[in-house]
Amino acid sequence: MHVGLVLPGWVPTEGFPAEAMRQHPIWRWFIGSDRGVAEAIVDCAVHKRAERYSPRYYGLAAVVRAVAPGLVRAALDRSS
Repeated sequence: MHVGLVLPGWVPTEGFPAEAMRQHPIWRWFIGSDRGVAEAIVDCAVHKRAERYSPRYYGLAAVVRAVAPGLVRAALDRSS
């Protein structure tokens, strides 16, 4: 038996249409797709990956959080 975790980012759905994000040139880059999430699920299942981000570049945030948790915490504290 294999258990894998797919971690999707912002994906436009009926519940989260993300219209304002799609209009903004910078935020548009952060939006994933339903196809990308489906591909991540298949990739996780077929290749027995423990974890898969969709879009893939969201994995960079996890790496930064693991390598420099204090830096991430300080950045988040400043933003709130």
